[in-house]
Formats: sequence, C-alpha cells, structure tokens
Amino acid sequence: MKEFFDFPIPTASYGWNALFGMSEQVPVIFVLLAAFVFFFCFILFPLFFGLSFAERKLSADLQARVGPNRTPGYGVLQSLADLLKLGAKTENNPDATPKMRWFMAHGAALYMSFAFLPFGTALIFLDSEMGAFLPFLSIGLLFLISLFANEGARDLEDEILVHRQSFLWVSAWIPALIAVTVVVARTGSARWSTILASQSSGLFSWTFFSSPFGAISFFIFLFSGLIALQLPPFHTIDRGARHRSGVRFGMFEMNQFYATFAWCVLASSLFLGGNAAREISDTTFLIAAVELVFTLLKASVIFLTIRVVARALPQLRQDQMTEFCWRVLTPVAILCLVGELFWIRVLAGGLSG
Repeated sequence: MKEFFDFPIPTASYGWNALFGMSEQVPVIFVLLAAFVFFFCFILFPLFFGLSFAERKLSADLQARVGPNRTPGYGVLQSLADLLKLGAKTENNPDATPKMRWFMAHGAALYMSFAFLPFGTALIFLDSEMGAFLPFLSIGLLFLISLFANEGARDLEDEILVHRQSFLWVSAWIPALIAVTVVVARTGSARWSTILASQSSGLFSWTFFSSPFGAISFFIFLFSGLIALQLPPFHTIDRGARHRSGVRFGMFEMNQFYATFAWCVLASSLFLGGNAAREISDTTFLIAAVELVFTLLKASVIFLTIRVVARALPQLRQDQMTEFCWRVLTPVAILCLVGELFWIRVLAGGLSG
C-alpha cells in the first residue's frame, strides 16, 4: 500500500514507476501527474489524429464516398490541417469569458477520470473496493458542471434542450451502472486488480465469454456510453456546439474523443480481459509497456468499431433514445444481473468458484 496524498490508498501504479524509472518511494501523486502529461502529449494526441483518420477513411469506404484526400500522404495529415484551421479562427462572443471558465471546469472534471482508468494490472492509481465505480463519479461531476453551466442556453429552445439532455443522461447511466454490477457480481469485488486478474487465464475467462449475461452486459455498457456521451447514432445537436468556434471547438472535439476512448478502455477492462500480464510485484519496464500497449490496442479496436458502425446507422430522436434506455436497456440489464447471480451460484459453484 502506497501513500497517495496524506493517507494510504491501495494503488498498483508500479508499472508507471517502471515506465518512468522512478523509485517506489516516490509519492503516487507525482507519478500520476507525470503519467497524465505523458498520456496526454504522447498517447492521446497521436491516437486522436490516427484514429480520426482511420475512422474517416473506413467510414468513407463503407459509405462508398471519398474520404480525406486533400493533404499529403493520402489525407493522413487532414486532421492536423483541420486543427490548424480551427486555431486560426477567432471567436466573437461577448459571453466568452464566463463560458470559458465553465469550459475549463468541464475539461478538468473530464480529465480527472484518468486517475480512475485501469491500463493494466500494474497501471492502476486507485485500486480500491469501489474502483470499478469510481469513473462514474468523475463523469457524474462532468454532467453536473454541464448542467449548472447551462452552456449555450441563450433562448427557450436551448433551455428545453438542457433539461432533455439531462434526463437522457440519467436514463443512460442507470443501465451502465447495472452492467458494471454484473462484472462485480461475477468477480466478487469492484477492485480493478481483482477484475483484471479474474480474466487473465485466457480468452474464455473474459467476462464477455464467461456467460451469456456477460456478453449482453457488454453491449448494454457500450450502448449506454454512446447515449450518455451523445455519440452517433444516439446524438442530438449539442447545446454548446452551435456557439463554439476556433480553439474552443477544437478542444471540444478533443474532449469528446478522450471521453469516448476512456469509455472504450473501461469496456475493455470490464468485459474483454483488459490486460493482466503477470504479478505486479515483478513489474519491469517491458512488462508495463506491454500492458499499456495491449490496453490501448484493445480500446482502439473498440473505438473504431463503434464509430464506423454508428456512422452507417440512422440517427434516433431524443425521445426514442430515452425510451430505448428505460424500456430496453434497463430491464435487460436487470435481467442480466439476476441471470449472472443465478449462473455463478448454481452453474459455476458460487462466487468463490
């Protein structure tokens, strides 16, 4: 057990220490800051450009249309060109300063979730008994900031949209939490190290393949994330996107990418084995790097799959999304939880088995 601030919190950040060549005596908070800077600069940005290009190319092929092709390298630098174009724009908005404060608070709450993400058995900063539910606290704070900021609510239409999206967010979060509870019921713990270790014996030890209810819960978790994060085809006109331009719009796109990718990391760790290479006490630079790379690869595959497939589906109305959450996702999630409990008690020999 290592010290996080001034009190002991179970952590498994030995992999980050190994990656940066830091001693285990270094406080976890400093390791966390170094890991976030490294992740944001050398992982998130390259993934943003690479996956955005791959998504646009694959979607263009799927829809039989022309993809990015106006920049060198068959359009590889198109995302960079778009970013530079946004940076050159200026925003003429008299309310920009107070809105920017809320926008910065929104981003801080979003990236705070980095401390709760499991990138491998040895790459966990907060490995508590509530670890699997901690990301929801960060994203819940994100929702509250967006609600109280009321960004873009300049008229009655925007005000109504704020309340509709708030109700839709709650509607999507309930089945997602129940899907996570299915995983917790299977492993008997919400600790990330336990969840990952329970799936480290091979393909058929993954939650997705352990029972029919695990597979269904995986799709419930993905659908709930698409709805909560307002991603295609479960998306509407964002209440602030119409009033963003320039750098703020570029930051909005980056924030949305991070939120989606973080959701894919959670889905991979909960249902698709995550990455548990070996015991954390034997962690070396190579093992930590392998864990990180495989986690990012799994999350990238999930990201591209849901984004490309979603682009080919028709957009749903907001009332249809809300009804889908309450009448389909939530009841099915509850049935999965009950079915999983029956499965592990009767067919798998109990929780200890």
